[in-house]
Amino acid sequence: MLILRQWDLFWHSISNFLRFEGLFTYILVIIFSKCVHELGHALTLRHYGVRVPSLGVAILMFMPLMYTDASESWRLTNPKARLHIAGAGILAEIMLATLASIGWLILDDGALRSGCFVLATSNWVMTLLFNMNPLMRFDGYFILSDYLHMENLQGRAIAQVKRKIAWDLFRLPIKYAEKFSKRKTRILIGFGIAVIAYRLSVIAGIITLVYMFFFKFLGVILLVHQVWKSLLFPLVRGIKWLHKNWKDVRFTRSSYVSFLFCFV
Repeated sequence: MLILRQWDLFWHSISNFLRFEGLFTYILVIIFSKCVHELGHALTLRHYGVRVPSLGVAILMFMPLMYTDASESWRLTNPKARLHIAGAGILAEIMLATLASIGWLILDDGALRSGCFVLATSNWVMTLLFNMNPLMRFDGYFILSDYLHMENLQGRAIAQVKRKIAWDLFRLPIKYAEKFSKRKTRILIGFGIAVIAYRLSVIAGIITLVYMFFFKFLGVILLVHQVWKSLLFPLVRGIKWLHKNWKDVRFTRSSYVSFLFCFV
């Protein structure tokens, strides 16, 4: 509420930092925040008596990222403890962002206030858009996985989507797909559809950015690769699977509606 009362000044500060010097400051602050984030996981693991096998820096897509190996948390039988461990990094960043926001409100203009501003905005954005997003394999995903008491949540959810499509369109059961209660099945199908849509939107966004701001030829190559990987290759596999089980195929009303929609 206090920040909203000074929203014009807050927004003006954001535009001032969206320059090369400001971006460099954000990078340094994000590195510091990620250290706090991972220490939150590590200290919570130790609080529950779980060993931390490794804590350090990993290279992901040519980018250095802090990480904490929390794989041994699955040994805990208490689901609340696993939720605490999964959410500890987010909680640490939110506490850091809150303190920095208060610092920006009460401090006079200067380097310290500017540092609080960068720390607050970077943590709020990183936490809300990335860490708490269950559609990415970050903390939000593992929190949801622990809440539902289900490992490999994305894989199981996408398997349920495939099972739903195969049954509704062709009355063909997928043998490897697990069976859950109706409520959990609906949750998994909804989550699986959201994951697929999110992946496609991210891929489309990356390809568009590369095409518009970098190398157009590279953008075209990425587009062809992702169309094959995300659309044509699954379609070919689906056609092969249908051909293999053609004797058992039973067309339904959903089949004809889907085919008409694709044709249109």
